[in-house]
Amino acid sequence: MKIAVIGLGYVGLSLATVLSKKQQVVGVDIDAEKVIAINSRNLGSGNEELDNAVSESLNLKATGSLANAVKDASFVIVSVPTDLDERTGAFRLDTIRNTIASVIACNSGATIIIKSTVPVGFSDSVLAMFPNAKIVFSPEFLREAKPISDTINPSRIVFGTNEDGRYSAEDFHKVMVECGISKDAEVLYASFKEAEAIKLFSNSYLAMRVAYFNQLDSFCSSKGIDSRKVISGVSMDSRIGDYYNNPSFGFGGYCLPKDTKELIADFDELEPTLLKATIKANEDRKQFIANEIERKLKELGGKKVGIYLLSMERGGANIRQSSIVEVTRLLKERGLSVSVYDPSIKESPIEGVLLEPDFDKFVSESDLIVTNRMREELTPFLTKIYTKDIKF
Repeated sequence: MKIAVIGLGYVGLSLATVLSKKQQVVGVDIDAEKVIAINSRNLGSGNEELDNAVSESLNLKATGSLANAVKDASFVIVSVPTDLDERTGAFRLDTIRNTIASVIACNSGATIIIKSTVPVGFSDSVLAMFPNAKIVFSPEFLREAKPISDTINPSRIVFGTNEDGRYSAEDFHKVMVECGISKDAEVLYASFKEAEAIKLFSNSYLAMRVAYFNQLDSFCSSKGIDSRKVISGVSMDSRIGDYYNNPSFGFGGYCLPKDTKELIADFDELEPTLLKATIKANEDRKQFIANEIERKLKELGGKKVGIYLLSMERGGANIRQSSIVEVTRLLKERGLSVSVYDPSIKESPIEGVLLEPDFDKFVSESDLIVTNRMREELTPFLTKIYTKDIKF
């Protein structure tokens, strides 16, 4: 069986590598360098799981040609980006609409599995344009640092379909299980709109939870209270739970901010009070962190701030919409001297902030080292570390 995967980001490439264990998979991406890297089995993404999976994928081929990839494919997985239009507060949908139209033009018999995050009502709108198309919406719920683990052992599998598409979804689930994706994962079949809402509300809840524990930490810091103990006591309640509660510089990454903002746009005449407050709380948190860093630097009598890694998660290499990047930008705007140590990036994303490639020099020249998450190599320098990480 041939499967095409269009869009080889974290979601598309993770699924492509897993499915290629048993099936012939052809991936499509507009990034020619990424296509070459995948075909040479040397991705170099900075994510160990994904890099290893690509290096071991014998039945995976990448191409820049959508037409060649989808020809004779039984399933076409669409995982192209749906970036947020900051002006409108909604997703940009031209790319995914054009991609689906191209797939149907090249192979009208294929089942299209939409993995991109979309607004509520998008899949129905596709079927309105292409009534005979076989469409399934199946969102992913991947952690940045664990894309392969979460693909193989998903928290749940959701299929959004109409009545005609239920059989196509069941067939695709069989293929997933045959390729090693956990047969024990709970499967939920829903309507298109229900599945689309599940994805958006899941990510907006995670954003809200991050914002909640960050606001708790901000309160404790302002009152001279140990937030570690407060969070521990709060989390002892089984209804709250001791998970996803580690304070940070704010939620970021590709999904949580944009999906929450898209959901706000989807509310139409209803007032999304809680979601708007979540976004505002996140912006307030970054300002609070910048204030604390500036104050801490003055207390130490220092002049230079060193930012240790710009990625959001342990084991991650993604700096898209990173809260650390935003905090670094705020520090630079306040006139502070700032440098960054991050071997995973080639150039600084912030004008006027230089990358320092040598760790020893970075440490010695930094009067205050700022890190969202602690790493072992920082432990000798605890006296000049600023972090909100309580899980180390």
